[in-house]
Order: sequence, then C-alpha cells, then structure tokens
Amino acid sequence: MTLKVVQLTDTHLFGSPDGEQKGVNTYQTLRLVVNDVAAHHPDFDALILTGDLSQDETPESYEALKKLLSPIHTAPIYAIPGNHEDVELMNTLLRGEDFFVLRDIRLSTWRIIMLNSRVPGRVYGRLGAEQVTRLKDSLRDATEHVIVAMHHPPVLVDSAWIDASRCFDGDELFAVIDDPPVKAVVCGHVHQVFETTRNGVAILSTPSTCVQFKPDADDFAIDEVTPGYRVFELDPDGSWSTRVHRVTPM
Repeated sequence: MTLKVVQLTDTHLFGSPDGEQKGVNTYQTLRLVVNDVAAHHPDFDALILTGDLSQDETPESYEALKKLLSPIHTAPIYAIPGNHEDVELMNTLLRGEDFFVLRDIRLSTWRIIMLNSRVPGRVYGRLGAEQVTRLKDSLRDATEHVIVAMHHPPVLVDSAWIDASRCFDGDELFAVIDDPPVKAVVCGHVHQVFETTRNGVAILSTPSTCVQFKPDADDFAIDEVTPGYRVFELDPDGSWSTRVHRVTPM
C-alpha cells in the first residue's frame, strides 16, 4: 500500500491572528493551506512540520497552530524546531494527542528521521555531534527506507543571503548518508522550492505556508507565487515520488 506524507513548513505564526510576516497574514495563509490539504489529500498517513512554526515564540502562537491544524489532525503530526522557535514551549504545548516533537516516524517499510538543526539565538543551523551521532545510530539499525527531515538546508541553494544561514555542518550529514538506505533529505527555512541530488540522495526544500522568497536572489527578495506544501507518496519497495502543491490566492 502506498503511504502519503504531507510536509508543512515555516508557518511563522504570531500570538495574534492579525500578525504578519513581510505583509502576509500567516494565520490566514496557513488556514488556506490546511483547507487545501483537507480538500485534496485527506487520506495522508502522517504530517511533518519542519520548523519555524512560531514567529514570536509565544505560547499563543503554538496554541494557534494546534487550532489551525485541527481540521487535518486525523493522523499523527511530527514537528521539529526552526530558528524561530521556543523548544520548551513546543515540548510543553504541542506534545500529546498524536502530536510529537523530535520523534522519528515509522510507517511500514519507511522511516523518517527528524533532526534538530536549530542553534539557539542564531538564524543559521548546525546539527552538531549529538544529532549526527543520533543519525548514525538510527541508520545503523534501519531496515526501512529512510527520509531525513530537518529545518535548515544542508546545501547551498544558489541564493546568497539564504546560503549565509544554511546548516553549516552539512558535510557531516552527508558523510553519514552517502550510502543507502537514505532516499531524500527534506527541509524548510528557504521559503521556496529547491531540488537537487547529491550522490543519488534527493535534497528538497518546500515552500512556506506564508511568504515566499524569490529563488536565485543574492539579496532578500519576495516572490509573488502563492504559499504551498509538499506531498510524498511512498511505496513498500522503496520507490517514491513527491510534488509541491500551491494554494489558490485569496
């Protein structure tokens, strides 16, 4: 049976439903994305959230996230922190009722390893020795096909201002995953679609549920495309496909 996994990222919610990031109301755009998922992919098996869930790191922003996701909280939700995050609040307010923080996902013949690339007080990312060791240990006993999820991209995305805040120890990640069974690394942070491969491993970024950043821009620039999300379809034999979906403008 083919499994379906939905990825949402960079919701950047505020404590107030009127909060805006770069002129975009993040509460409204997340609601649009949730409605699109409910309409077109209600049968998903897991939902992954790859960081920057909050913008202002308030309890109210995490409570808003749970409320906004409730229409599609029909399957387990798995979250990792981004650079805009209060991890203690995530652990306190999001855990429970099939909502997990930094918990790996096991779905039949697949495993999704959720890594924490957050560096407290910094925009850039770094896995560090603890996360790299955890990844090694997870892969050592993995009999499943594997996807790795993290917030910061481990590679350059050809946008100078974003590349300055990538995951800076990506080479250590690749030293671990250059051999099977890893199929893909998926991330957020860049608010755009970026897709490449490295030694046969797909490296994928996913658009934000709110404001979009213009690809291939050396300086900060907003893209006019609409918010989106990514859907994975995973087959028992290890074959897989993925597609980015954009919502209809308000």
